[in-house]
Amino acid sequence: MWLPHFISALLCISHLTLYANATFLWFPYKVEGDLASDVMTSRPPASLPPRGSKAGTGRRTKGASSSSSPPPVTVDEALQYFSTRFVSSKTTMKQRQSMLVKSIAYLVHNDFAPEKLKEWTDALAKTSGPGAVGEEIAIVTHGFYTLLLKYPGEDIKNSVLRAKMTEWLDEAKFCLARPLLNAPNLSVWSRELFKPERGFSPQLQGWSTLNNLLIQFNEQNLRSLRMSISERDFSGVARNLEVIKEIFSSQPPTPLSSHTRVAALALLFHAMHIASPEVQTKAVDTATSLLGERRFFLFEHERTLLDKFTNDYVLDRPGKQIPI
Repeated sequence: MWLPHFISALLCISHLTLYANATFLWFPYKVEGDLASDVMTSRPPASLPPRGSKAGTGRRTKGASSSSSPPPVTVDEALQYFSTRFVSSKTTMKQRQSMLVKSIAYLVHNDFAPEKLKEWTDALAKTSGPGAVGEEIAIVTHGFYTLLLKYPGEDIKNSVLRAKMTEWLDEAKFCLARPLLNAPNLSVWSRELFKPERGFSPQLQGWSTLNNLLIQFNEQNLRSLRMSISERDFSGVARNLEVIKEIFSSQPPTPLSSHTRVAALALLFHAMHIASPEVQTKAVDTATSLLGERRFFLFEHERTLLDKFTNDYVLDRPGKQIPI
C-alpha cells in the first residue's frame, strides 16, 4: 500500500504584501489600500474620536501615530465598518471581495484579544449568506487557515479559530453545493480547498499560469524554487525543494499564508514531472516525508491534494493529473 492516510488535525492578498519576520506573508489578490485607511476615510469629521482615546483591544503592530495624525482605528470601529458596509445594498460584489481581502489582511497584521478575535470571526462567518459567491467563500476559508497558522501555540485564540472554522466549513460546503458553485466551476484557490481529491485547478495545473500568478503577485517564499523550475535548472530544483519541508514544518520559523502552502504543493507537483531522475526522486521523497513524518503538519485539504498527485505519479493511475 502506497503512502497511508494519516488523521489530519483541523486546526481565503493583494499587491499589499504583508511582512512577517522578514518573510513575505503572501495573498494573491490585487487590492488598493487597506481596511484601516478605508475606515479613516469613512469617518464623518464631527465623529472623530478625541485624541488620546484608547485604540481598543486590537493592538497595532506598527509604530504609534504622531500627534498630527488622525486617531488610530480601533478594533470595534473596524468591525463596525466591515459589518455595516459588507451587507449594504450599495456594496457591489467586487467591493465585497475587496473588503474581505482587506479584513483578512487586517486580522493577520494585528494582534487581538480572544474575545475580539471571536467577534471578528463571527462577522466573517456571516458572509456565507444566499448572495455569497465562490470567490468570497474561498477568501474567508484561506483567511481562517492563515489565522490558524498565525496562532499555533496560543491555545485560547487557536480554540476560538478552530471552533469557528468547523462551523464555517460546514456552511461553506452547503453553499458550494449550489449548481453554479459546484466543481468543476470552482476557481483557482477554491478547488484546492473544497475538492482536493480532484487535484489542482487548471490555473495551478498549468505551468505557465502558475508561474505567472506567482510573478504577478510577487510570491517571495517560493521564488528560488519557481525560478529553478522555470529555467530548467535541475540541480537547482532538487536543492530548492528543501523549502517545501520548511514551509510544512510543524514548527515553522514564521507564519505563512494558506495560499503560499497551496502554491508550494503546486510547485512540488510540477517538479515531480520534470524529466530529471534526480529531481523526480527528490520530489517523491519530499512528498513521502510530508505525508509520513510527524515533524510536518498539513491541513486536511493539503494532505488530500498531496496524496492525490503523489499517488497519481507513483502508481501511474488511469486518468492521473499531469502538468498542462
